[in-house]
Amino acid sequence: MRVLCPQIGMDQHLGGGRYDYEMLSALARLGQKVLLLIPHIQRGCCPIPGGCEVKWIFGYWRCPPFLASAVFFLPLLKAARTFRPDLIRVHSPYYLGIASLAVGRLLDIPTVACFHHSFESFRGARWTERKLLDKFSHVITVSDFSRRQLLNLNIRLSAKTTVIYNGVSRKFLPNQVGNMSSWKREHCLPIDCPLFVTVGSLIPRKNTLWLIDLMAAWIQARNPGLLVIVGEGPESNKIAASIASHGLDQHVVHWSTVNDDTLVALLQAADVFLFPSLVEGFGLAAVEALACGTPVIVSNKGALPEVVRHGSTGYVLPVDQGVTPWIEAMKILVSNSSTQCAMAKAGLADARERFSWDRAGLEVIAVYERVIQRTRGYDVIA
Repeated sequence: MRVLCPQIGMDQHLGGGRYDYEMLSALARLGQKVLLLIPHIQRGCCPIPGGCEVKWIFGYWRCPPFLASAVFFLPLLKAARTFRPDLIRVHSPYYLGIASLAVGRLLDIPTVACFHHSFESFRGARWTERKLLDKFSHVITVSDFSRRQLLNLNIRLSAKTTVIYNGVSRKFLPNQVGNMSSWKREHCLPIDCPLFVTVGSLIPRKNTLWLIDLMAAWIQARNPGLLVIVGEGPESNKIAASIASHGLDQHVVHWSTVNDDTLVALLQAADVFLFPSLVEGFGLAAVEALACGTPVIVSNKGALPEVVRHGSTGYVLPVDQGVTPWIEAMKILVSNSSTQCAMAKAGLADARERFSWDRAGLEVIAVYERVIQRTRGYDVIA
């Protein structure tokens, strides 16, 4: 199968960027021919999925959605004529949906869109979700929550929407050494108090500012601990100001970017992973923590109750009832080693059983084959 993938970028090691990287790597690993179209400005800073071919195009992706489609239209049309794909995969229907649909219509190529969760942060998002997604041959989403969210916006999508859970990279493994003391010292982390970690873009829906309030209450109650915040985004300055105003400079640190090896080691070293997000279409960061054998505490929002089993692999708690439920759960996990070990073991087993990129890739390929056969009327040869 030949899959053409216009991408506005894959420079994020977290969230959507990681999803695209891992999914496209899985498709190539499973024998599909994948061509990526990426703006040339990403060259050198954009990780390329293994086995995929790349064509760099002129254009700047940090522009309004409709302008992005205009920039991509001609390069996408030219690539489609030469590459002759069986299908066009659209990772961002908001930015590239119009161009991809136009090229698909012109050349009679089916189009499949990815949908993670509904956006309200930019103009045109609701129109895309209510009107444009209906024009695609199929939509793949990442959780039952996201599918319900999508169908609430457009019930006509029911017959052509498929849920396929994300996987977790093989890099995320439990600590094989056992003693993390030297690694913690090397990274200026204490070895004699609980280590809490959160990972994600620093944007409002991730609710990272709420974690600062949580840590303030935790420390005020004379509990020891350090929170490491990993990520970058528009709320960086607010988070720094909140840390300073609460006097938490010795208890909360911010790592803006880390490589994969450091991220894995940090998750392995953590006693608890904290994730109070207000909306998650899936919650990949929480699953990555589970795969490292780290118990998690997540909010009860979005798809997080689907990926974390409350009381088994972690705790699923409200974020609109104050910090007390979270503090109680944190106390249990850092003071009761048997509970922490049981949750770590259950989370690791669940992550391995339910969340595999090869499993996700095979399911995606099966959807692509059905879409192509339905629209073209011939069998697909990988």
